[in-house]
Amino acid sequence: MEVEGFVENLKHYDVRIIAEGEDANIDRFIERIEIRKFPMDVESIEVSFEMYEGEFQYFVIKRGDWHEELLERLDTAGTLLYKSVELGERSVALGEESVGIGEKMLGKQDKTIDAIDRSKEEMVTEISSLSQPFSF
Repeated sequence: MEVEGFVENLKHYDVRIIAEGEDANIDRFIERIEIRKFPMDVESIEVSFEMYEGEFQYFVIKRGDWHEELLERLDTAGTLLYKSVELGERSVALGEESVGIGEKMLGKQDKTIDAIDRSKEEMVTEISSLSQPFSF
């Protein structure tokens, strides 16, 4: 996407983006920045158009104070870590539930096999008794 300009963080989690490019590229750029996936949640976009000046050669991220940037990233990393732990715990719980279901199925399978074995023995006994000569 051929868009030039910059993005920078402002206070209170706002972001300012200055972008230049052809109209179609700017429209696609605006569509793509409507992100709702953690850690980003774009609530609204305010757009104003001005004359294209060709002021920028490429798109850059203007970083703030490195201490603030680092702490913000650590906050994000902590949140992601907690989410990862929660997902891991849910995964373990689902695994344990699956094992329980598997054990129940094995128990039912064992009962079914026992019933089949008993039926087989009864059928063999019945067939054997039919092959005995009748006496009057």
